[in-house]
Amino acid sequence: MATDGFPEGGPSTSSGGKRRWFGLPSQSDLPPEVREEMELARQDPGPTWRQWFFFSAAKWWLGLAFLVVDVWILVSALTYGPLTLLLLVVAVYAEIFTWQYLWHRPEGRSQSAKGARRMWWIRPVAVGRWTPEAEEDRVPAPVSGATDHGPDPREFLQDIWGPRPAVGRSEARRGGAPAPPKGRT
Repeated sequence: MATDGFPEGGPSTSSGGKRRWFGLPSQSDLPPEVREEMELARQDPGPTWRQWFFFSAAKWWLGLAFLVVDVWILVSALTYGPLTLLLLVVAVYAEIFTWQYLWHRPEGRSQSAKGARRMWWIRPVAVGRWTPEAEEDRVPAPVSGATDHGPDPREFLQDIWGPRPAVGRSEARRGGAPAPPKGRT
């Protein structure tokens, strides 16, 4: 028995050995078109799992859940009488309202979300919660003075305590620095 958990003659520690052991071709055995496609997929992997779920997959699952609820209400209407159909009307309205809340996409982004007048009982929000437009709106605005690595912490401290004196440590020991204000040590 080999030390890596595979029987004798099993894959070596290199990835090429494992690929051959499991019947997968190595990178050099692939046609050039496939290698190019793999490289393009690595460069642009597409949406994240979260984006894929909220922007497309959840629509199907929620639609299926709505269908199950509607059929359940119709079957109960056959059992308990036609007055239950009123519950179906309320359920369909709640489904439309929920769908608009989650996935409403405005036709023109030029309209101001605050200034646009809308009927809240039909369209509860200007932009659906689970849309790419809502993701863009939730991204925080850049902080003034921010660098690629975020705001400068020295500026933060300077805003709290005021500017530091331009006196070095050696001058402070010799008595060149002004006395600290009372209350600070």
